[in-house]
Amino acid sequence: MSFSKLSGLRPSLVSGFFGLCLGFTLSRLGFTRWGEMHRMLTLQDPRLIITFGAAVVLTGLGLAIFARHLRLPVRRIHRGTVIGGVIFGVGWAVTGICPAVPFVQLGEGRLFALISLVGMLFGSWLYPVVHARYFRWAKDSCGGD
Repeated sequence: MSFSKLSGLRPSLVSGFFGLCLGFTLSRLGFTRWGEMHRMLTLQDPRLIITFGAAVVLTGLGLAIFARHLRLPVRRIHRGTVIGGVIFGVGWAVTGICPAVPFVQLGEGRLFALISLVGMLFGSWLYPVVHARYFRWAKDSCGGD
């Protein structure tokens, strides 16, 4: 195996390692169980909300530290962001999972996660059709009109 192939393998191994860490953490925190998500979304148990809040703060700190020299463009919020956020939230409330969780659930041996995964793939397939046909927004743009 040549050195160039080995150097290309390293990012995949690092990404795989962090993906496994994320999956383990999601599983241990209860993000893969519908009941836990239901208690969070109905404000009965603040544990997962606090976890999300900590993740947002940590991400903000990371961006402040590591991206402070980047000149990120300032743009208006695209009108599809609100509609997409509502659809995402409804899907999350109905299934009790966010997009990473079906893979973790499959790793746990929960085959019902295939239903959610098929739904997510169908939504991804349907998105460009609905986006272009009904909203008449540019297919390749989420950042502006």
